[in-house]
Amino acid sequence: MKTIYEEIRLWTIQPLAVWEQLQKIGTFRCDANLAKCMKACEFESAYQWMAKQMWKRIGEPPTGVTYPIWAWHTLEWQHKKPDLRRMEFRGYRGKHVCMEIEISEDKVLLSDEADWHFVLNDSYMPSAQNQKALDRQWESFEHLLEEEKRVTKEKSWESIFTVSPPLYDEWNQTGRYIQATFWELNLDQVRDVRYFGK
Repeated sequence: MKTIYEEIRLWTIQPLAVWEQLQKIGTFRCDANLAKCMKACEFESAYQWMAKQMWKRIGEPPTGVTYPIWAWHTLEWQHKKPDLRRMEFRGYRGKHVCMEIEISEDKVLLSDEADWHFVLNDSYMPSAQNQKALDRQWESFEHLLEEEKRVTKEKSWESIFTVSPPLYDEWNQTGRYIQATFWELNLDQVRDVRYFGK
């Protein structure tokens, strides 16, 4: 029996040129040479790690695709159209678009955007829920050999894919900001386009 997958609604922020390319050729894929932040901020290894996780969790990319496209699923606990006046969107320079898209859930990997920063910063991500447990986990981590640290650290990052149920307490805000990654975007997946920037 064939599995029927739901469509997930997402919002991806892209330069205007991406929307123009989509209209012209019908498909957009991440071009690593144009992904400014990946190289300028030295996030290449983090992006490679995410790509490996996507291979494992949603399948291999189309031929020639190395890195994913990013989109928003949830901001401040809300799964709805992003308010482009928010702080997250004020740093964009030049003309951009916010594309509202729908993609089959089996083609999308969701992750906690706040916890993603542990991967970006190449830092161990403790799972502690109180200060005492946090101190114990850090002490245990610091006593590991270098190779054990690397393996433990990368294993700890996998918890970013636990995005539900939403939690809200001093130690955990799972689901407050949820990002989505996928391999390619097709024109027929676009439901709405908003222009912003100068």
